[in-house]
Amino acid sequence: MNKRIYLIKKVTYFAITILVMIGCQDMDAPAFGEFEFDPPEVLIIYPSEGTEILDFQDTTSIVIEIEINDDVQVSEVTVDLDGTTLATFNDFYNNRHISETYTHNGLVAGDYTLTVTSTDIEGTSTITVSQFSKVGSYVPLYDGEVFYMSFDNHLRELLTEDLVDVVGDAPDFADSGHISPSAYNGKTDSYITFPSGDLTTSDEFSATFWYKVSADPGRAGLLVIGDDTADRWQGFRLFREGNDDDQTIKLNVGIGTDESWNDGGVIDVTAGEWVHIAFTISQTESKVYFNGTEMTTSALSAPIDWTGVGPLTIGSGGDTFSYWDHKSDSSDMDELRTFNKALSSDEVNAVMNGN
Repeated sequence: MNKRIYLIKKVTYFAITILVMIGCQDMDAPAFGEFEFDPPEVLIIYPSEGTEILDFQDTTSIVIEIEINDDVQVSEVTVDLDGTTLATFNDFYNNRHISETYTHNGLVAGDYTLTVTSTDIEGTSTITVSQFSKVGSYVPLYDGEVFYMSFDNHLRELLTEDLVDVVGDAPDFADSGHISPSAYNGKTDSYITFPSGDLTTSDEFSATFWYKVSADPGRAGLLVIGDDTADRWQGFRLFREGNDDDQTIKLNVGIGTDESWNDGGVIDVTAGEWVHIAFTISQTESKVYFNGTEMTTSALSAPIDWTGVGPLTIGSGGDTFSYWDHKSDSSDMDELRTFNKALSSDEVNAVMNGN
């Protein structure tokens, strides 16, 4: 009798346990082996989306680099360029974690679409696309444009395709420019120069660039074309001076036997913003613009005098204007252009807006 009671209790306990387990189970959960896997991650390491390949040769080679991570075993990877298959991979050391490279030759200037397709052993495919371009020789965009540096991780003037000269240490490149991947970033006692001969053939001159000012050091040269340190009667000097809160951008122009001063405008250092700076020198006056707005005008009693001037100095007062502590500049500069004419206000705004 006791054995029968014990058996009934044991069966009852077992039944209750089963019912509790069934009640707690998520009936919507898939059975083992039916769980969904994470979708594969197909990465195009290079050329990534938006890459611009700067190469002045008619054709160039690129190394395409891809990476794939997948919970399911990958059976095949294809690499297509503008719809044409360049490479197919199907022999992997580890078909869940794949890294491959492929060298493509003969890339000409133009826009391209790179497509990488990963297919797993179940026949499921994942596609990743990257659009990039190869940039050919630069064609001037604006009337009178005679000099252009984009500072896209290089120190090349793009109309001549010549490299600039570096004085001191090579400058750094800022992590990002105003509209480009990088920008010029100066170093102490260092700057760059470029021959000014083709830039000084007119008795008018203009320059435009984007600028993120640093107040360290307290004053510095920005752009200079001068002849010597005896006076400031030839060429021009664009420079800054001030303190940790405000920096004033000023312009000095040599007119042969005298000089003309333009007091420019003040930049708020604490804002930490990019400012578009332009200055124009006509035969009768100079103007300074911030973000397309005219800040100051100064009269010239004679046109600018280029007699005996040296190179264009960028990021310092250089050999002819380092006195008064207008030495190297640690600020960021981007999209520097010069012109052999005095730009109008509309033209300054067109350059600033990329029109």
